[in-house]
Amino acid sequence: MTMRCNEITPCSALRPFIDRYWCWTEEPSAPRRLPGTGHELMLHFGTPWRARALDQELLLPRAYVVTPRSKSWQNAAHGAVGFFAVRFRAGAFRHFCDESIALFADQIGEASQIWKAGRTAWLQQALEARDLPERVAAVEGGLLALLDRYRKQDDWLDEAVRRIYAGTPLGMLPSVVFSSERTLLRKFKEGVGVTPKVFQRLARFERTLRSLMLGRTHSYLPLALAGGYYDQAHFSKEFKRLVGETPQTYLMPKNFQAHFYFERRKAGV
Repeated sequence: MTMRCNEITPCSALRPFIDRYWCWTEEPSAPRRLPGTGHELMLHFGTPWRARALDQELLLPRAYVVTPRSKSWQNAAHGAVGFFAVRFRAGAFRHFCDESIALFADQIGEASQIWKAGRTAWLQQALEARDLPERVAAVEGGLLALLDRYRKQDDWLDEAVRRIYAGTPLGMLPSVVFSSERTLLRKFKEGVGVTPKVFQRLARFERTLRSLMLGRTHSYLPLALAGGYYDQAHFSKEFKRLVGETPQTYLMPKNFQAHFYFERRKAGV
């Protein structure tokens, strides 16, 4: 069976906040979800997966938001695979809810608990859609309504996220975004869910691992050094802490076949 993966660009109003929609069917495996910087809304119109992380295991709901930060989730498929995903840009999920973003770190949040009754009809419409255009229309209608209600006005924080992801030294950020260091630290933790230092480390790991997975390369050291790691030991320690395996054991053909990494788009992170 051959995997079918469709990528869809969001409408112009959502593009600053959402990187892409993507739809995955006819793939019998369920790849591991590794730590990173963003949030992802998953809608399983096929059979939901089971997920395990450390000593926690659960049957995933049909609609949920997943936010891995310090541990990976091992997914397992049971039945026909089919899902539609919304990949939020780093730091952008705060514009779509009124919950503390710190609460989402390393959690799988059921959509019906994030958005109260009366704001979730679009999720059911998307799950029951007859085809992809109908599913996209339902999702965009729901997200636009949420954005209209919850959008935050501190655009400087979005710029801080972009700057850190691009490699701006943390010491330069307050002057770049015209904020005091104390305010930046407090607002960043509230809006992104982690401190700027932790986000910087996650961004470095995500950038490096994306390059390795898309390049399907087992020779990780050159890309790790180019990505900002000091040496092999530095990268291996970080990799083992976040993935639970060494780079040598994880960067194998079986994991290159199906994963959650895409080429970066030019706007945003």
